[in-house]
Amino acid sequence: MSGFQLDKAYFDLVDNQGRVFIGYEARLRWKTLILGYRGFIIYQQAQGVIEKGEFLFKEEPITLEGKEIFYRFEDVNGCWVREGKSVEETLLDSAHGKITWSCIQPRSEVTLNYNSDLFSGNGYLEKISLIIPPWKLPIQELYWGRFHSAQNTVVWIRWEGSQPNVWIYHNSKRVSGTVTEERISFGNFMLDLNNSMILRNDSIGNTLFRGFQNLMKLFPARILNLKETKWAGQGVLKSGDRVEMGTVIHEKVVWP
Repeated sequence: MSGFQLDKAYFDLVDNQGRVFIGYEARLRWKTLILGYRGFIIYQQAQGVIEKGEFLFKEEPITLEGKEIFYRFEDVNGCWVREGKSVEETLLDSAHGKITWSCIQPRSEVTLNYNSDLFSGNGYLEKISLIIPPWKLPIQELYWGRFHSAQNTVVWIRWEGSQPNVWIYHNSKRVSGTVTEERISFGNFMLDLNNSMILRNDSIGNTLFRGFQNLMKLFPARILNLKETKWAGQGVLKSGDRVEMGTVIHEKVVWP
């Protein structure tokens, strides 16, 4: 084993005005390093994309228990209330380490205050735990996303690399299907992702670690040059003659 432990919580929301919130909490233990992180991305049409974050060189517990889970950082104060059944998967279990994915709230009812503005809508909450450094993962490309309509929730993960795999959950039930950058297909359903805008498209060395040059020296180039493209907007779910519009957040991550 590597002596590496990373726990990362991810929160999101797309409200009824098309505003987007994505929040992160993370805790890293690696060798003698103990590092915490909290940050967010907010999109509003008038202001565009705003990102804030901070690193803390101390123990920063992540508390994600109960039906109501809270996120607080700077001017953000939000509450995620679970709707539907949680999902948990072991995505990787090898001699080199383990990855556990806990989809705590595939669908949430969210209320959030930001600079005295109220955001309200459907959201999502997950936690991922890695006991393997991300620069040693057997992955070249990762696709992840979630979709919410009035009647349906879809969550997906696809890995490409030496151990490719696909996970798709429809209303918290695992189903077989295919995942591409533009489309998710399973059973009689097809989810079109083309009506989305880019929130982020850069290496994490230029986004997550921007302004933290001394911290960057601790990590290998394969993680600093990892490129992330993140989208948010509307998705279209089709099944026969039935068409449902909904909100979608999805991403593609490419390892160098």
